[in-house]
Amino acid sequence: YQRRVHGGSISGAMTPVMESTFLQTAIVYLMDLCDAMTGKPNCAAIDSDLLYVVGQYPRFLCNHPMFMRMAVNRIISFFHSSQTLR
Repeated sequence: YQRRVHGGSISGAMTPVMESTFLQTAIVYLMDLCDAMTGKPNCAAIDSDLLYVVGQYPRFLCNHPMFMRMAVNRIISFFHSSQTLR
């Protein structure tokens, strides 16, 4: 039995290129959705989803510095906004 590693592909269902495209689309969609939402609780919920996605794929962030910067800015913004919700 030899295990095949697919470079972080989602359960081996996607090639690394397809995974990268999928993650870029998902991250941009979540950021756009947060910008379109009204109310801090709604944005906080979407930001927490975004943080979950980027937390699951650190290799993607290392290979895409622009998304890394955007994610870090969102994390900082999320923590500032979550403190004001209490």
